[in-house]
Amino acid sequence: MHSLDQRITAWRRALAASGTVQDWQITELEDHLLTAFDLAQEEFPSEALAWEAALERTGSISVITEEFAKEQVMSPLSKLAGIGITVGMLAFVISTGPTPIVFLFMPALLFVLALVGGGLVASFGPSKVLRAVNASLRGSSRLEAAEVQTLCEVFDRGYRLAWMSGVVACIAGVIQMLQVLSDPTQIGPGLATCLHGLLYGALLAEVVFANARQWLVVRARATS
Repeated sequence: MHSLDQRITAWRRALAASGTVQDWQITELEDHLLTAFDLAQEEFPSEALAWEAALERTGSISVITEEFAKEQVMSPLSKLAGIGITVGMLAFVISTGPTPIVFLFMPALLFVLALVGGGLVASFGPSKVLRAVNASLRGSSRLEAAEVQTLCEVFDRGYRLAWMSGVVACIAGVIQMLQVLSDPTQIGPGLATCLHGLLYGALLAEVVFANARQWLVVRARATS
């Protein structure tokens, strides 16, 4: 049985090294493999032959990792469906309000988009930003680990910029309110700037950049 333990250990290491199969999944597959091995021992005279038969029935390392990789790949339609659900829910919540237009405040939106877009271009250049967006949205070609790390830096930077721009817009709104406290009619626009800027920054960070980074990581793991 010592040789069987060695084979199991080597088999588990090979699956784990692929990066596409989790530990708990490997444990479940090991149970199936051992069951297949016990049945194969009744048919084959040697342990080596029984092991090879069990591997064939369970699936080779390449076949298993390929199947798990397919499960991890997200199609563009899946991504669009997720975005559609999010946008649809936001639209529903907004439409149920008395005046949906209050959720749209162009100065705050343009302020957030300008800070985030300008910050990304200043940090990485337009070509690298476009490359990161394209890599996360579509394609299944192999991505090297170094390239994944570099492209993820774009989304990490965008995530921080989005939150930062929302906070800055909020602070700007507070300053605006403090300057016009003597005129109650100006307090509302200042408060709107605060909340709208923070809202846009949060949505951009959590819905756009966090998802884009996760799509890139999943694609890289599936094609590794």
